Amino acid sequence: MNNINFDIYSTFISILSLATAIFACYQTSRTIKLSNRAMVSMYLISSKKGTYIKIKNFGNFDALLLTFETDINVNKANTSDKLPFPLVGLKNIYLAPKTSKIALINNKYLNNNHWISVKYRDTLTNKLYTFRLELNTYREYALIDEEDFNLVDY
Repeated sequence: MNNINFDIYSTFISILSLATAIFACYQTSRTIKLSNRAMVSMYLISSKKGTYIKIKNFGNFDALLLTFETDINVNKANTSDKLPFPLVGLKNIYLAPKTSKIALINNKYLNNNHWISVKYRDTLTNKLYTFRLELNTYREYALIDEEDFNLVDY
């Protein structure tokens, strides 16, 4: 009778150990994917010559930028302004890890509660994400100063 109990206990402990190992592998895999996924962010940069929107992939994997959206009437803005409204209308652009794109924005769109958003797909996990930027240049919105402005990303 003792041998049967010992066999049952050892089998139960083996199954429990196996389940724990499988769960640990799953958690490790998930953590690696989350730490390597694409993380796209947009921010404003002010300089003496104008204001720029910079979009950067801070992640360790490619991002597919699917669409850009805004609350501004882009067709009207593109016909009345010297510069077209930046980024909106671009589709399916790959952004490699640690790289960025930059575009000049007309100052008349700033500080008027306008926004621009990007919808992107992480090519590692195939998940969709959205990042929205409020077009405000006030200090509390973490404006990047001209001293920090660098057109070249490494």
